[in-house]
Amino acid sequence: MNELRFLIHDFDAFRRKARNNGFAERAGVTFTDYYLSPRLRVRVCGKKAKLIYSDKKGKRVLMESKEFIPDAPAFVVKKERSFVFSKGNASFCVERIRCGKRVFWSGECEDGAAARAAKTFGAKLIKKSVAEIISC
Repeated sequence: MNELRFLIHDFDAFRRKARNNGFAERAGVTFTDYYLSPRLRVRVCGKKAKLIYSDKKGKRVLMESKEFIPDAPAFVVKKERSFVFSKGNASFCVERIRCGKRVFWSGECEDGAAARAAKTFGAKLIKKSVAEIISC
């Protein structure tokens, strides 16, 4: 299965449609990503930090630390709010992302039933990563 990304124009309408179609909702994890390069980032969640390398094969954690203090300017992406919607085997995550003054809702799901449901609820499927979306 492939992981797909999507954008949401109206989160409230999307959330209402998902609930009306029987999807359960729960809060997800929030974190901040400091992009050092398109493939290398530091993810800070609470007081823990991970150095993550991403490529076409997936993500690999290179190092973990108890704290992270950025010394050089980095491309900062904050995932402020996160929700997970699930029903049976179909589930998808929706996140409120802030980069500077730009704020938007994005999500990810596995190809299949979840992708069809997200598209039905008004999501626009895309083939880009969060870093590529923000840099546009």
